[in-house]
Amino acid sequence: MTHFAAAIQDASTGISFPPTLNGLGVFGVGVRRKGPIKVYSVAMYTAANLKEKLAGLSKSSDKKKALSVLQNAKNDGDVTFLLEMNFKVGAEKMVRQAKVPHDPKQFLSFLIL
Repeated sequence: MTHFAAAIQDASTGISFPPTLNGLGVFGVGVRRKGPIKVYSVAMYTAANLKEKLAGLSKSSDKKKALSVLQNAKNDGDVTFLLEMNFKVGAEKMVRQAKVPHDPKQFLSFLIL
């Protein structure tokens, strides 16, 4: 049986995310800012084996390897994201303004920027 962490809260927005989503455990959270406005928080959910693979990588020196691991995980269904709005905005405007990448490789780069 796989054990997952408790629910996690984005300290910047106060938005909480459940410990699991579709059988995947929460890996971490982040916030998307547009200027000084905290637009939304996002949580990344992964399979336990993916957490182990990513935990052993250096954030600075293994960036390409981490992106490769995430791309393979996407293909295997071992990673997903949950986005929660911090304030009210329509879906059409969200898609038009945020242009959030759906590919994990691009999404990770999007969060790092």
